[in-house]
Amino acid sequence: MRYRIGEFTLCARSLSLSKAGQQVSIRPKTCALLLQLVSKPQVLQSKSELLTAVWDDVQVEEQGLFQSVAEIRKIFAGKEAIKTVPRKGYIWLLPVSESSAPESRRRWPQAWPAVLLVLLALLVPWLWPLATPETDDSESPVLILPFEVHATGADHRWVSYGGMDQLGQMLTARLPMDQSLALLSRNGLTEPPFEDDAVARLFASAKLSAVVATSLFGSVGDYQLSYRLYRPDSVERDILRGDAVPALLHQLADVLAARLHTEASHPRIDHKQELANALLAQGLVPFQRQEYDAAIALFEAALQLAPRHPLILQLWAQARLALGEAELVSSTLADWLTQPVPVENLPALYLLRAQSQVQMQLPFDASLQRLRQHADPDRHGLYLAYASELEAQQALENENWQGAEQGFRQALAYHQRIACPYGQAESWRQLARLSRLTGDADSAQEAEQNAQRLLQF
Repeated sequence: MRYRIGEFTLCARSLSLSKAGQQVSIRPKTCALLLQLVSKPQVLQSKSELLTAVWDDVQVEEQGLFQSVAEIRKIFAGKEAIKTVPRKGYIWLLPVSESSAPESRRRWPQAWPAVLLVLLALLVPWLWPLATPETDDSESPVLILPFEVHATGADHRWVSYGGMDQLGQMLTARLPMDQSLALLSRNGLTEPPFEDDAVARLFASAKLSAVVATSLFGSVGDYQLSYRLYRPDSVERDILRGDAVPALLHQLADVLAARLHTEASHPRIDHKQELANALLAQGLVPFQRQEYDAAIALFEAALQLAPRHPLILQLWAQARLALGEAELVSSTLADWLTQPVPVENLPALYLLRAQSQVQMQLPFDASLQRLRQHADPDRHGLYLAYASELEAQQALENENWQGAEQGFRQALAYHQRIACPYGQAESWRQLARLSRLTGDADSAQEAEQNAQRLLQF
């Protein structure tokens, strides 16, 4: 049995929760409590009834129930999901629809969760730094952080993400914009300012050669651009001055290229492209806050000006998937993929296509096959990891335990290859869940311990 709650899907068989086809991190007991609540919507369930239904195998105080209720409310933040009736119990308020689980040997999945980091947030937490553990720091990418903006006068709202994007386009060794956003989201760093301890977390959670943090001060005609160039064991600070933001970005790109022994390019951007970049930057603000309707409006305006911009399309598709609009995303991507697309962007687009097919309960094997055809293990390891996770979840739904284990272990291997501790931890957690389903308590405990060690960086 599955329960649909808006863009969320709760699977009773696998005791898992997904949002827009992507798995939501939730403790097993909290998920069991959620299942108990949504199975009786608009019905008062007493505390003793809930404790008996969910914690029948252990002794637990009411504090354990309170904690799980708080976790559920956090997952459904912004919605009144649970009503507390003082001294009596709880009522589930959100609309719930039911659907039957698939037959155990059905070859395609229903709307089961696609494992995600995590992110994303929704967001397509499936993007991660692409450097491999075997490379040295000089070959690892540079992370450009969103700009901290204190400038006065003209509208500088675009600078925070627009400056981040434009500076990144000028540096050949930079981490791509979409992966940068995913990395920040996984570390809970969605908006500036970024302090030294936050930068240290970024170095610990990804293989980076440098991190660039910037702050813009002043006004039109008299700007000061302060930057900090972090390396794993040092930091350089300086200030650049200029009368226009674009000129300062070009100047900073040259400075960073010299410091990092890499190259800077200065591509010409026409008026339409410049306006599209500004709209993209403005759309990223509500996108990071999960205000998807506002983000979509800006992304669609940007696509009118730059209809073949892969990053804008990716972000638009992620926002639409978050709202459960899989059919629109799938048809749009199908049209896009019949036209020339930079090879570098193909794995991400095929992954989005597969996720839209998951939401529509359609086969997705062909999308994953195309993803693998265009993916390089060193540069697209995370996309390959998620492809394996999708297949593992399908096997799990069909009670094909061996196939599920093979998929999760293959995903773990890709996460290890790209040195992604979050992805490795999530793979171990999935293996722990699989072991619990098959009654292997020792293996489940060992896998959970491996996950916890990875998250203690």
